Amino acid sequence: MATVTGSFVASGRNPSVEIQQLRLVYSNTSITVSGTTASTTVSATLSVKRDSYGPSYGLTAACYITINGNKKTANYTDTVDTSWRTVMSHSVKVSYTASSDKTISLGAGFNMSSNSKLKGLVLPASSYAYGTGTQSGSLSLKLAKQITKCSAPTSVTLTRNSGSGSTILPNETIKISWSGAKSYLSGLLQNYK
Repeated sequence: MATVTGSFVASGRNPSVEIQQLRLVYSNTSITVSGTTASTTVSATLSVKRDSYGPSYGLTAACYITINGNKKTANYTDTVDTSWRTVMSHSVKVSYTASSDKTISLGAGFNMSSNSKLKGLVLPASSYAYGTGTQSGSLSLKLAKQITKCSAPTSVTLTRNSGSGSTILPNETIKISWSGAKSYLSGLLQNYK
């Protein structure tokens, strides 16, 4: 079954008019179906960078990624400079009713409280502490409903409504029934031809 990939990038400004950017890249594994339940693992990676001002290093930032309400936190103590730096990753197994769509919400944050230039950065960027810049992408991932193939009957039964003997005559009526057929996941099996 299909996978979905996407990303969300947002820029924010601090009091020094420096621009910081957060990027959340996400994807899911192939969707599997068992009975009426579909499941997949959604993964996301958070990265940070800043514009041409000097790098920050040796300071601790509290970070998080949220996937479908499941929040993972981490501390980041590496460099923040003009290159994209991977901050953390998070993966969550998501199960849902296979006959319906499922929308997964994502979010992330990066807060280096000891450095006002890198304080309070979150996705979506409407919550940036010092104002917003540009935003692009989506913070939701839509998993499509899953459809499985139907299967033919495994047994057919013929029953006479009238008459006797081993030969069915042209004017006699019969009943045909079958069993063992499986409907496809998103609907009922209506008939066979």
